[in-house]
Amino acid sequence: MIYATEQDMIGRFGAEELSRLTDIAMPPEAPDEAKIFVAIMDASSLADTYLSRRYALPIKGCANPAGGGDLVPPPVLTRIVCDLARYNLYTDITKEHEAYQRRADALRLLESIAVGNISLGCPLGDTAALEISATDSGETISAFSPREIADADLRGY
Repeated sequence: MIYATEQDMIGRFGAEELSRLTDIAMPPEAPDEAKIFVAIMDASSLADTYLSRRYALPIKGCANPAGGGDLVPPPVLTRIVCDLARYNLYTDITKEHEAYQRRADALRLLESIAVGNISLGCPLGDTAALEISATDSGETISAFSPREIADADLRGY
């Protein structure tokens, strides 16, 4: 599932920064939608690897605060994915850069969500996802039929 949009990225980081990171024209003219989409998909996939330890995927989402029947990703998840996607757009970055620090914070937050220290909250109080119970791992069914092996069966081996 995709947890952020290009508009989410522009709202957080501005069209100018995204243009610098994605448009090869000099000077950059506009954000490259395809590059931003790939960065968001990669970030969403990474988030899913953490979330799958605790939640059934796909995350169903939260009630839209703007109204309507559409579900939207939990706001904290949108922020995390935007931070991860922004980092993905950089080709050369130092540990001191804000995008690097925000990525590190996002990964720590995902780890906290995965282990259950923090939950995916929804602004209207509904539930964003179905939690997988740690004690209920499902029913395991195994069956086998014992086979007797005689000396005659082993001839030639």
